[in-house]
Amino acid sequence: MLKKTLLLFSIGMTLLSSCSKDDEVYQEASQSTAQPTVNENPLISDMLYAETDLRAGLVKASRWNTGEIIRVKFIGGNDYLRLKVKKYMYEWTCYANLNFVFVPSNENATIRIRFDNSNQSYSYVGTDCKYITDQNTPTVNFGWFNNNTPEDEFQRVIRHEIGHVLGLIHEHQTPAANIQWNTAVVYKWGRETQGWSDATTYTNIIEKYTATETNYSSFDRLSIMTYGIPSNWTTNNVSVPSNNKLSSTDKSYIGQWYPYGNTKRLFRCWIPSMQDHFYTTSFDELFASNVSDCIEIDMGRVYTQQVSGTTPLYRYWNPKIQDHFYTTYYSELGSGKMDYVYEGVVGYVYNGPRSNCMPIYRYWNPSAGDHFYTNNYSELGSGKLGYVYEGIGFYLLNN
Repeated sequence: MLKKTLLLFSIGMTLLSSCSKDDEVYQEASQSTAQPTVNENPLISDMLYAETDLRAGLVKASRWNTGEIIRVKFIGGNDYLRLKVKKYMYEWTCYANLNFVFVPSNENATIRIRFDNSNQSYSYVGTDCKYITDQNTPTVNFGWFNNNTPEDEFQRVIRHEIGHVLGLIHEHQTPAANIQWNTAVVYKWGRETQGWSDATTYTNIIEKYTATETNYSSFDRLSIMTYGIPSNWTTNNVSVPSNNKLSSTDKSYIGQWYPYGNTKRLFRCWIPSMQDHFYTTSFDELFASNVSDCIEIDMGRVYTQQVSGTTPLYRYWNPKIQDHFYTTYYSELGSGKMDYVYEGVVGYVYNGPRSNCMPIYRYWNPSAGDHFYTNNYSELGSGKLGYVYEGIGFYLLNN
């Protein structure tokens, strides 16, 4: 059983990581001093990494099974806040072969996400949340979000907390982090800005995990899982930036722990400005197009390379009616016709049923000029809301 607690406590075999809004520790001094601490980073708690040339930390005992389906529900929060969380949870699954399935609040879920005004954000680490069985008790909490929260704050906090959900600890607490702490300054900050005892500050910031508890390699100062650390917190004036993005090592490492192999997830989003449904395997594409807030569901998985029995899934775009179209039959539109522009291959799928696959149903709405695809026949059935059912378009690998 892990001894770590993070704001804080271990309950039985559960590990809770948490922070206050002022936690993020990218601050040069305490708020009560002549040089006030600028609190830029609210983040979360603990985790560890594998013994490879990559960096980061993951708690061995809290790792999910690769490909595991994890049910998630929200406790409170408006649609705007929920979409922000879903957006950055889905981003992690671009690299980690795990499947978050969002369910209504009246259904049971392993991950329960609450929004409140407590000024505390925290998460249980990895599978420790399975020991928290009360469906009214959150396993993740966001304590200061509202509709006016800056995007970079959503990025920093949500990405960090969901890293904990996946089993990652604080990067600065891995065995590989050789930070020379100025403990007097750090303890003073904990007392004056967080109301923490020195023991709590030690547990949340200074204490290291052991090599037996975690998997780790070298320290990654750009990791989303590290706190911002001001230079006066160290005896050698070394600082660590406050990060709001997944580092290249974060992506590579989590991909090693939850490997996809030669597959990727296909996401569906709805773009209100174009009245168009859009499907892609690339979170970067969604993010660059400013439509990542519009992700609706994880459709399933496509192969990244052609394997026996699969066929390319071709993508087209019609700028006149603003419609994306997907087909496994190149002859339908070829290199482009009927105002559709060929955009390339999304991935490789099956045209017929397979034991490990699910059908994707295809629809067309002539009045809206929108093609629609779903893995849930009950969404539109044999056709409704102006959509005409066109049959099974292709088969995707199960989530």
